[in-house]
Amino acid sequence: MIRPEKFKEMSGPNSASATTGSLQQRAKCLRRHMLTMVKGKGQGYLGQGLGIADVLAVLYFREMRYDPANPNWPDRDRFLLSTGHYSIALWAALAEAGILGMEELPTYGADGSRLEMSTLDSTPGVEIIDGSPGQGLGQGVGMALGLRLEQRDSRVFVELSDGELQEGSTWEAAMAASHFKLDSLVAIVDGNQIYMRLLRGRVPVVLDPANYRFELGRAAWLRQGRDVGIISTGLMTERALDASEALAQEGIRAAVLHVPTLKPFDREAVCELAGSARTLVSVENHVVTGGLGTMVADTLVAHRISKPLFKIGIPDKFIECGSVPFLQAKYGLLSQDIVATNKKALDG
Repeated sequence: MIRPEKFKEMSGPNSASATTGSLQQRAKCLRRHMLTMVKGKGQGYLGQGLGIADVLAVLYFREMRYDPANPNWPDRDRFLLSTGHYSIALWAALAEAGILGMEELPTYGADGSRLEMSTLDSTPGVEIIDGSPGQGLGQGVGMALGLRLEQRDSRVFVELSDGELQEGSTWEAAMAASHFKLDSLVAIVDGNQIYMRLLRGRVPVVLDPANYRFELGRAAWLRQGRDVGIISTGLMTERALDASEALAQEGIRAAVLHVPTLKPFDREAVCELAGSARTLVSVENHVVTGGLGTMVADTLVAHRISKPLFKIGIPDKFIECGSVPFLQAKYGLLSQDIVATNKKALDG
């Protein structure tokens, strides 16, 4: 798919001095930036970034054509990071290339930062938002076709993970690239076969190991109550219990049903709760569509149960970058928000 002579015709901004030794030094700098970015944070996709540093060093400091002062230059080469959670490596490369400021790197993953732990479209140098496996190459095919229609000689580089090669959409894109003879499209597969992720921080023990036993597809009754029914999952169960205690102090009896799995889903427990509580509130650290709230709603409809349901979760839109406490406060995922929603449910 790639004509070798095109690489000679279209060189990157630093190609004249890009010896093997200089590229190795660039890769070391990228890795040093990444280590600095995660220092003291306790989270970040470091292993993936360290593994792809050499690839980005070659792309940004020998192969790719771009203007650091004008990241949206129409004739630039495009780099598409299909594995969006590798963004730590992309931020390091963009800073080293002069597209981002070095002073911004320590904000990686911080509240309100442009340097998310996945890609963000408002950040200079980012061509696509991705993360779901199998999407990058298809977008690369579309870009390459668009550049051909505009009669531009820009190239499109797409980074793929080895796991994405199991996605049918990836192979459909590859066949389309071959059919349209897209010799300006370059696919780079990261086959490092490693996965490392720093801890999200200390997670409290909410379920007593002496009394709770995980069973696939079986919900657990943590509190009893007949005024409101709170259905929670994951990290939000702790906040649901806190909200239940706060409501009890105001004379409101709130049941808490912990749902450990969505597939299989304990529909019987939800129906039982719906039969006793006046209203239901689902609580999840997830987008409100397609997760726990949707499963509860589908259960109510399937069993023809008419019961008010209020969903607490992440809004169905692009959200800001930040720490877990910051985002939970911003999007109403704290225990006091659960309390307020339950009161609203009873008043409604």
